[in-house]
Amino acid sequence: MSEQEIAAINLAALQSNDPILYRQILAVTELDHHSGFRYESIALARNGSPVPVYSDGSASHSLFNPEREASNLIDTVTETGFAFFAGIGGAFHIRDFLSRDSSRACIASEASAESLASLLRLIDLSDIIADARVTIVVDCASSASVGALDSRYLPALHGNFRFIPLRSWQERNRQTCECYAKLVEVSLSRISADYSVQAHFGKIWLRNSLINLALASKIQGSFPLVDTHKKAIVVAAGPGLENELERVKRSRNSLVLFSTDTAWNTLADSGIIPDFFVSIDAQAVSASHVMRTFDKRMTVILDLCGNPAIARKAHEDGASVIFASGMHPFAQKAALFSPLPLINTASGTVTLSAIDAAFSLGFSDIESIGADFAYTGGKPYARGTYLSHTFGSTGTRVLPLETLFSTLMFRTPVGTRNVLGTITYTTETLDRYARSFSDYQGQNRWKQSDFAFFPFGEFLGKYREELQGLLSATRPDPEILYSILPLAAWLSRSGRYNYCVKSADGKPQNKLAGVIELALELIAGYTVES
Repeated sequence: MSEQEIAAINLAALQSNDPILYRQILAVTELDHHSGFRYESIALARNGSPVPVYSDGSASHSLFNPEREASNLIDTVTETGFAFFAGIGGAFHIRDFLSRDSSRACIASEASAESLASLLRLIDLSDIIADARVTIVVDCASSASVGALDSRYLPALHGNFRFIPLRSWQERNRQTCECYAKLVEVSLSRISADYSVQAHFGKIWLRNSLINLALASKIQGSFPLVDTHKKAIVVAAGPGLENELERVKRSRNSLVLFSTDTAWNTLADSGIIPDFFVSIDAQAVSASHVMRTFDKRMTVILDLCGNPAIARKAHEDGASVIFASGMHPFAQKAALFSPLPLINTASGTVTLSAIDAAFSLGFSDIESIGADFAYTGGKPYARGTYLSHTFGSTGTRVLPLETLFSTLMFRTPVGTRNVLGTITYTTETLDRYARSFSDYQGQNRWKQSDFAFFPFGEFLGKYREELQGLLSATRPDPEILYSILPLAAWLSRSGRYNYCVKSADGKPQNKLAGVIELALELIAGYTVES
């Protein structure tokens, strides 16, 4: 085939699989005259395979048997489920990697759009381009490349990860290869943190969501009627809250208060009743925030993954309860089945979720107090939080309140900074919360149609069928697949989920079988409980 015919085949596959990259390649001009790295021609290996040749005359793969060379390379990463390939060349190594397990996936990178364009006119890579398991990136500094690994690599599904440079390509693109390696390092840090949270909470998230959806079929609140011309105050439980309580009391009638779960007791101790109470915490300890009675004028906004005990207590006390869908994929799937108000829980801090709730209700003037995101004044929380009550009741002469709080503050590595002559302590988690707080941009506004009783029975019947369909699906629906990945992470951490299970004939079994079975058990058990 001519270069034009080869390019047409590759571009047709690219247009179908990645329209944005397709347009980038079309925009490349004067292909043969650019000064960057490129592929120049094709050489036939001794076994007849076409091997791309770089502009310096060197072959990208072995000219004896490139398939064997690729096989030897992939033999070193047999337990890898996801790879980042730096350098595509003839893609022999990529094909070999994908051929060994249908659940494998990868990112394949090139030095630039120009270098990829030069390659696409020389060799037919349409099978790689069209494979849904393959994502191609061409610029390590672009937002597409930065986000590709975060969104494509799913540890609960893929297992181990490897960065695999094509040696000949790496030698000619050292800076670019180092750039991709750094991108991978940063992305893996984020993915690892997220996976760690999923592995810890995966089961309880699904459990809570099932129970809360069942409750939402009976007690879902209506769209709150509030005066959005007033200032919305989001109340967090940082030490700085203590300095704001008197101001809030003086201006109470001109404010709409959104209290985070941890701050409610502090407000109540000062005789302040918030309008809204927001909670996203899945843990049982979150019930400690609601030991006192909810005022009937309050509205509780609870993430579907939150502790159902909070919703039950609020309903029993006569408060209104709103179940909102956070960022958990199962909750989002439920919201697609039947409308639910959406709430931003991506940061993991309830303060930002409360701000998002205020924005979603239509407030434009929003202020936060107590959002220190640091241990200021040598304290982790304001007076009056449940920890203050708990530690205050358990403190002794040999283990006083100060020691208990110090143990809490320094349980993980801390950083320090001097603020007006006073040492303030921070942690990596608090710094991450602060960055999320600074970067927040409201996007969602709630509508009347978001508030309706959830059709739990109908949803559950459909979801059961979809889960069972995953067992035989060759191309599983991403929504169904993603909905159980946090549970898969938890199951993997528990030691009950083995990525490398083999059947009697030695072939990989469906890696999701154990996760699907557990999900179906949870559905059966917790729906009865609810």
